[in-house]
Amino acid sequence: MTQNNGKPIYKGTNETTDYNEITDTGFYLIYNKGVNGPPSINASFMIVISYTSTLLQTVYDTAGRKSYYRIKKKLILHGLNGHEF
Repeated sequence: MTQNNGKPIYKGTNETTDYNEITDTGFYLIYNKGVNGPPSINASFMIVISYTSTLLQTVYDTAGRKSYYRIKKKLILHGLNGHEF
């Protein structure tokens, strides 16, 4: 959920973070504008909770003044033998 030292998983200024691709449960510090994220936030803390077919992403600006969240549900179809596809 964090780095081994307990600090948030860091996404630095030398990369472009796609918020849609952060789907592993954890605590993140995103220190770049990124794409597919909240408008007008250049640095943020993000908490991700992923369980079976549900994904929750909560984003806070680093000053703690703005917060955003979104929930995504993944459709899981089951075949005749119960296998996902």
